[in-house]
Amino acid sequence: MNKRISDLLDHYADESVDLAGDSPLSSARIKELTMNKITEEKKPRLRRLPVRIAAAAAVAAALTVTAFTARVLGAGDLMQGLFQKWTDEPLTATQVETLNGMGRVFDGSEEYSVTSNGATITPIAALADEDAYYLRLRIEAPEGTVLPDLDAETQGRYVLTGKDSEGRYQDLHLEVPNFYYSQVGLSKAYVTPGMREVHHARSWNYYTLPDSDPTDNVKELVLTLYSHEYKDIPYNDGVKKWLTVEGLWIELPYSEEGEHYTYTEVFRGTFTFDIGSHFVSQVATIDCGGAEWADPATGQVNLVDTMKLSPLGLKFEFRSNLRQDNGRLSPQHPGDVRIVMKDGSALSLEPGNAIYLTDTHRDPSDPYFQVTPDLLTETPEWELGTYWAFDAPLDLSQVDYVQLGEDHIYYITTE
Repeated sequence: MNKRISDLLDHYADESVDLAGDSPLSSARIKELTMNKITEEKKPRLRRLPVRIAAAAAVAAALTVTAFTARVLGAGDLMQGLFQKWTDEPLTATQVETLNGMGRVFDGSEEYSVTSNGATITPIAALADEDAYYLRLRIEAPEGTVLPDLDAETQGRYVLTGKDSEGRYQDLHLEVPNFYYSQVGLSKAYVTPGMREVHHARSWNYYTLPDSDPTDNVKELVLTLYSHEYKDIPYNDGVKKWLTVEGLWIELPYSEEGEHYTYTEVFRGTFTFDIGSHFVSQVATIDCGGAEWADPATGQVNLVDTMKLSPLGLKFEFRSNLRQDNGRLSPQHPGDVRIVMKDGSALSLEPGNAIYLTDTHRDPSDPYFQVTPDLLTETPEWELGTYWAFDAPLDLSQVDYVQLGEDHIYYITTE
């Protein structure tokens, strides 16, 4: 029977070593030393963290990714780099602990790593609420391949979607067994007979984390997934969800002349992960009862049914009187929204519609994208779901209320 060193050391007792309290070898001190080192490094590459500890039980944490990540760092610790890319500021200790309480750390073992055609992708940590999923991945290209740092404006960025040699787009795939199978980002679903149909739309993005060694074959990035549907399957419900990645590409900067993205393939393969682990739910659901937001100038009306507030973002479920098949506009945010904290600070979001660019209509100020009577229905019928992702996590216990428009205020209570 094979055992990892971390399994063996779980039962190792060394009475000569003081691991309690605030001793140099306590778990709290180990974490403090480690996080200080991560701050100094450009990137917390887990397999290389140089923690110098001279005790058997502590050395176990430094020897393997499995023991180290599972016993010392939380998902919030491991996801700090994502939020720093968005805000240019480190998270506070409270924000890290909030994320630690709602995330998952993978142990880096073969159970989670997937190897295909000489490349290996390993989940490191994940955060999720009902409508957002953040997954940190370590990507190891085949031996001999170098993954250098890229300047996004001139060289592009690393992505998990691209085109094959025949020009066919290779998408992410998300599968829920016995329910539906779909390509991420496409508004259609292949439905298992006898199960209710689920139409969906998802958006995704990639963020490469800083790299302390841009001359090797390893990069770490965070994949973000968002649900944009009136009703959808929650990411954090514990039901198995299989995410399949088809490879790694470099997405070159957008070409205004060609009006398209081009891709350079780094490697291809099939990498499938179960991302449906159970996460601790931190969601405040607000029943808005069809609260109305209206624009007198255009006649657009949105009726908000539900808002779901989590530390990661705010999900809106609403109906609009824009025609669903109008082909020009899609309501993005249903009205003026303010999240007011107990200290008086606030986050604000203005109402707005997303636009569908065409070859002949590419300027957002084009009158083609204005709301006109011919784009409206008599009553709000189009059911929508949109997600507002926060640049930094919120502590729900410090939220006073959420305000929709001038007249609708919803106070938040947490146990």
